[in-house]
Amino acid sequence: MTARPLALLFPAALAGCATLPQGSPPPSLDQLLSFTSPALCDPGPSLSEFLGHLTQGDANEGFKAGRVVAPPALSGVFGRVRIKKADGYWLTSVRTTGTWLGLPVVALHQDHPEGGDPGGFQIEFGAPLPVVERRLKAAGFPARANVEVELGEPDGYAHLMTLEAVAGRPGRSLLRCGYS
Repeated sequence: MTARPLALLFPAALAGCATLPQGSPPPSLDQLLSFTSPALCDPGPSLSEFLGHLTQGDANEGFKAGRVVAPPALSGVFGRVRIKKADGYWLTSVRTTGTWLGLPVVALHQDHPEGGDPGGFQIEFGAPLPVVERRLKAAGFPARANVEVELGEPDGYAHLMTLEAVAGRPGRSLLRCGYS
């Protein structure tokens, strides 16, 4: 399954809100959403740990919502972890009100295919596709709007990065790193 159908499902998977006191600037998520290699879309230790806590269970027995584990300075910027099953995948979502690379981030998502194949993670931005594409390229990500970019050497799965507009949500973009 390609990333496009998954990207269409994520906005529907979101509920719950992350809120900050009125007038507060959104906090930076740059340290939390770190990458060891932007060119390969490899999450750094802090992002890997964060994603690892969002779900509990496994692909054969099923998943349930985990919890947000983030530094105390980021308490209150994440909503509840939501999980649902859809078309052979478990979809996890958590809303946020932070920024990454200076771009507003509205949610983080994960997909876990049934059967244990590798899944992926997504960062949903509250910014238009051209703006997100330019910022990601400047940070070393080979993202191209509406193009599946193959990353690294083949290892039995296609390791992909996609960047696309979120259908039905003007001004929203979705970066996906994962496998197909």
